[in-house]
Amino acid sequence: MDVKECMDIFVSHGEKGVLCAIETGSDSTTIAGFALCVALLSLGTIVYSASVAKKQYKVMEKQSETTQEQVVALKTQIVAHERAEDAKRESHSSNTLKAMENEAQIAKKRAMLDILVKLNSDADWMANREKFISLKGQKAGLAQWANKNGASTQVVRRQLNQYELIASGIKNEILSQELYHSFYRTTVVRDFVAAYPFIIAERSTLGGASFYKEFEDLAIKFAKAKEIEDILPEIAKQKIATGEPEI
Repeated sequence: MDVKECMDIFVSHGEKGVLCAIETGSDSTTIAGFALCVALLSLGTIVYSASVAKKQYKVMEKQSETTQEQVVALKTQIVAHERAEDAKRESHSSNTLKAMENEAQIAKKRAMLDILVKLNSDADWMANREKFISLKGQKAGLAQWANKNGASTQVVRRQLNQYELIASGIKNEILSQELYHSFYRTTVVRDFVAAYPFIIAERSTLGGASFYKEFEDLAIKFAKAKEIEDILPEIAKQKIATGEPEI
């Protein structure tokens, strides 16, 4: 195999093609030709010109005869280059994955921020929130409005539905839990504690154990043990027993 054929194989099939060719034919011309390819690769330059390759080959041919040691050296160099290229690809893949994860986190924070801005600027939502706070502050609590169809019941349900949607978005990794926790942790927990009797009453009558379940799970995750010990003593005990860290 002459130098041009060696170069053609190297250019067309890369280092793996070179290894395959060496295994099937190890005459001195073939080895020297591929040695030239590897030498050019190690210098960071791949030469596609056959005339330039032949000139380089003649220099190498004059310097020494090709031996079995050169075959081993050639294989070692090729394997080393392959490993280096694999490492580069792995590093690139890792960096790409990190970039994608960062973009996803930014997107979730933007989506959550949009919601928070709307909740604090939309007249209808703000009015509903004020009514909810007023109902929550009544001595009989929110349970008195459960399983009814009046305006007050709709106010409570609308507020709880808002929490349920946000909690679902967080669970499905669409919205940022971190950002919501920073702004609303205390409010979420206090509203859940106040609304828990209402939620239980609605579940028992309507037969839906899943009603506001995402909201409940998120509130429990956000809560400190002492904040829910009156309504969910067993879960509070578990938090204490496991030493569950605060988010």
